[in-house]
Amino acid sequence: MRTRQVLADRLWGGARQRSVDEFLDLVDEIGHSPLGGGRGATRVADRGAVVGLADPLVLTDVRFRPSPSQGGWVTPYETNGVWSGDSLARLERLRGAKVEVRDTPDGQWHHALDLPLLPFGTWNLAALPEPAEVAAARLVDRDGAPLPASVVDVEWLVER
Repeated sequence: MRTRQVLADRLWGGARQRSVDEFLDLVDEIGHSPLGGGRGATRVADRGAVVGLADPLVLTDVRFRPSPSQGGWVTPYETNGVWSGDSLARLERLRGAKVEVRDTPDGQWHHALDLPLLPFGTWNLAALPEPAEVAAARLVDRDGAPLPASVVDVEWLVER
C-alpha cells in the first residue's frame, strides 16, 4: 500500500480526515521520517489506561492526552495565559504519570517510562527508552494508582 501517497493526496488535494485520531493513524502507517533516525512504523495495539494483551507484543510508544472535562477545554488564551479550572485539574492529574508494564499476564508491574512533566491538552507521544515485549501495560499517577479513563485517553503503539 502506498501510504505516503495516500496521505499526501488527502492533505494537499483530497478530503481531510474526520478527526485527529484518523490523521495520526495514517501517520503511524507511514512511520518515522528516515531523516529523523527514529524507529519504524507503528500501529495502535490497544486503547485504554490499563490494557492486557492476548499475546505479548513489542511496545514501542505510548500516545496520550488528558480527557476533556464535560465543559470542554478552557485554554490559557481565554484566561490570560494560565491554565485554570477543570482544564488545569486534568493536566495536573497527569503531572508525574508513569508507564508500567509486565511481561506476563499475572507478573509484577515494572516501571518503563516517566511521562513528560506537564502534557499539552492534545495528543502527546512518548517513546519507551527501548522497545519491550509486554503482556500488559498501564498508566499510573505519581502515587502509583492507575489513571481512570475519565482522566486520560491512551493508545499503546507497537511495531508494525
